[in-house]
Amino acid sequence: MFALAFCLSGACLAQTDVTPLTRYESKYYIIETNLPIARAEFIGTVMDATGKEYDRLFQGFTGVVREKQRVRVFAEREQYVAELERVSYAGNVEFTGGLFNGADGIVYTFEQDRLGNALRHECFHQFAAKVIGGRLPPWANEGLAEYFEDGTFIQGPDRLRVGDVPAWRGRVLREAWDQGLLLDVNKLLTLSGHAWIDNMSGPVASVQYSQAWALCHLMIHADGGRYAGYFDKFLGDIDKGADGELAFKKAFGPDVAPLQVRYDAYLDDIINGRIVRRE
Repeated sequence: MFALAFCLSGACLAQTDVTPLTRYESKYYIIETNLPIARAEFIGTVMDATGKEYDRLFQGFTGVVREKQRVRVFAEREQYVAELERVSYAGNVEFTGGLFNGADGIVYTFEQDRLGNALRHECFHQFAAKVIGGRLPPWANEGLAEYFEDGTFIQGPDRLRVGDVPAWRGRVLREAWDQGLLLDVNKLLTLSGHAWIDNMSGPVASVQYSQAWALCHLMIHADGGRYAGYFDKFLGDIDKGADGELAFKKAFGPDVAPLQVRYDAYLDDIINGRIVRRE
């Protein structure tokens, strides 16, 4: 995966009426941007480290990334919104920090404080569309994207540390807990794509993302990796085309009550700062 070698190039693109973009190629990504070249180079370094982590978690899956993936990073939010309104059918793009556009396979975003987070999230969706043979259910698709989003890029060794637990996650979950907004595990597992989108205009908009993140974090890291093998089996069956709900029951069993108990305890640990970071 990501096996082809390429050279750097800096050709000017005329692909948008918004602003001229310059093309920069890192090892694994093509970055089209109107930001300074030094910024584009740094973005490429961060995303190359991120791509390695995607690859590590999804070794042996059906798809293979045989070409560099495209990312467009605009200097201004207004340029990003104008371009997406031209190329995408997605609505309310002015409220987004980034978007993977399935129609053209490109990730779009703009310069911002959390640019790396936005790229890691949206580029996971781009990666999953190429590599995973089946369709991830919303909780897994968004939960894993959030998991990579929260990774920390470590300069020097140029690697992405995954498994971090930002303090703001605990605050979101605590508020939802106090207000009775938390979804139970069964509800989270069975949310359809349409229901997920509908929730975006309601009080659980950010909650469902943090809950999905917490469930994926539990699957990967809890209890010394106790659930990681089952999670791998679940993802592997999805890769073979299995329905997400059936794949989960096959891997974890039909009764989610024991998982609900462990999940509640895990949320409590996150909320109260007992889980901070996995080195």
